[in-house]
Amino acid sequence: MRIATTLLLLAAPATIMAQGDAANDRSAEAVARVIEDRYVFPDVARRMADAVRSRSAKGEYRGLDGPGLASRLTRDLREACRDLHVRVEYSPETLPPQEKDAPLEPPPAAMEEIKRGLAPMNYGFKKLEILEGNVGYIRLDLFSPVAFAADRYAAAMAFVADTEALIIDLRNNGGSIDPQAIPFLCSYFFDEPVHLNDIYWRPEDRTREFWTKREVTGRKYLKKPIYVLTSRHTFSGAEEFAYDLKNLKRATIVGEPTGGGANPGGSRRADDHLSVWVPVGRAISPITRTNWEGTGVAPDLPTPSTKALVVARREALRRVLAAKPEWKEPLTGSIAAAEREEAAYRNVPLALRGHADAHEVRVAGTFNGWSDSAHRLERRGDAWVAEIPMEPGRIAYKFVVDGRWIPDPEAPGAGPEDSSQRVVE
Repeated sequence: MRIATTLLLLAAPATIMAQGDAANDRSAEAVARVIEDRYVFPDVARRMADAVRSRSAKGEYRGLDGPGLASRLTRDLREACRDLHVRVEYSPETLPPQEKDAPLEPPPAAMEEIKRGLAPMNYGFKKLEILEGNVGYIRLDLFSPVAFAADRYAAAMAFVADTEALIIDLRNNGGSIDPQAIPFLCSYFFDEPVHLNDIYWRPEDRTREFWTKREVTGRKYLKKPIYVLTSRHTFSGAEEFAYDLKNLKRATIVGEPTGGGANPGGSRRADDHLSVWVPVGRAISPITRTNWEGTGVAPDLPTPSTKALVVARREALRRVLAAKPEWKEPLTGSIAAAEREEAAYRNVPLALRGHADAHEVRVAGTFNGWSDSAHRLERRGDAWVAEIPMEPGRIAYKFVVDGRWIPDPEAPGAGPEDSSQRVVE
């Protein structure tokens, strides 16, 4: 009996591992089928599915836990398509059933949950301010659904209605939950309805047009300069906003090329624990007849994202001075101050030694709005390094190693939970 028990105990781990491996292979196949059925470009979909099946046949997904499998599948799919919208997500809870042709929009109960989550974030509106020279400033970190946030959009535009120029900061904006949000806000910037964008949807084999509206709540913001700030973190719907206004000659884009995601979509259930965010459409500009997928939106005034606001302020003040020569004395001083501030920026080196096995290292801090995706470090020698332009003063920051936030171990006095501190001179 003791011998039999010992054999069973020794055999059990191998049996469990084999079952886990088989489950991972089945999950990989389920993900491949979702991609084949839904991804907007059928030829690319086949290439992605073939890549996953090839890796599964080689046993590359065996031994991975749920989160690890989702991460690896995401990496392999993106490697095959270069589409940063594609991602596989793991749920420890069993996912509810989903009809094959279920709409992309979340059901009403899920939308209510989304609304509750967005309310403490003020539906994406992070900051409103009137800067020197009567220049308006809106920092918008997310385009929330119009059904939830119409009053927030209207309130923001009412706040800046009497300014002479407007800066819209999208450097930390990762996109839109609602395709109507971009036309809704853009409607404030055009007197007549304007054709902004088209989206082709593969599942329905149809193209939908998006136009601005003739009427808005409050006053429109017409014939005054607009500047849109961008970074590499600016993505998806936020990129469309910049792309549309740039091509329509309605705004000047200031900052860095954006992330390059132009294929909208939604989440589809693959199996009990994995879902796939799969792009099922593609944006088509009525002006360029293409989009920003893979390339991003190129800025009109290229500058590091950390300097984008001061550069936009300087340019806005110059435009205000041209329109308001009677304000010459105060504006000349403000322009000179902005130029001095821009000149004071210094390239600050940051380095994290070790972590040779890390897949990705980024840095977040006061200089980039604590964005964990704005600044990526490169591996050089025995360290991850970056050089970032910053204005003089004290900064706080943390490194983000494969999603895990850690302080700089070489910064003096940094505890395991504390942000690192340093002074830029």
